[in-house]
Amino acid sequence: ARYRSEPIDGEAVVGEIDKVEGKREKMRNAIIPVMIIVFGTLAGLIVTGYQPDIWNDANTGFFTKLSATIGASDSYKALLWSSFLGITAAVLLTISQRIATLATTIDWAIEGFKNMLSAVSILILAWALAIVTEQLHTSDFMASFMSGNVGPIWFPIITFLLAALVSFSTGSSWSTMAILY
Repeated sequence: ARYRSEPIDGEAVVGEIDKVEGKREKMRNAIIPVMIIVFGTLAGLIVTGYQPDIWNDANTGFFTKLSATIGASDSYKALLWSSFLGITAAVLLTISQRIATLATTIDWAIEGFKNMLSAVSILILAWALAIVTEQLHTSDFMASFMSGNVGPIWFPIITFLLAALVSFSTGSSWSTMAILY
């Protein structure tokens, strides 16, 4: 197998991997790592956000407890560990089925990391922009500016227009969500 990112028929193909000769493609090689990431993230959110006092309260419903747990969790740790476990599972599946050697598998992983660099950069900048708007107390300013001046019926429209403006300005839905949040 050869990893290629050079143009093919005039179009730039990023991250396409040629089929490995003599090896049958198996759906489980894609499903297992993805499921590990999904369920690992959920488990990580619950583990990092678990608060015994909330879960021991008999007057609180299950979904309220779950919401409080996820709200108090450390999503960064949960995503980091689940991603690590997912890539580890992908590497182990590739090596154990003799699809590629360890060196080739690591090369493929590094090329995949390179392809994700722009997306990760956008995420980091979105988080930084959200922190800056939080430090500037933008939400307090907007609340005081709109308090008593705008009827409640206009809030959805203003929120939509603000989201459109931020999305257009930053070019990132992640930034928009972070700022509006």
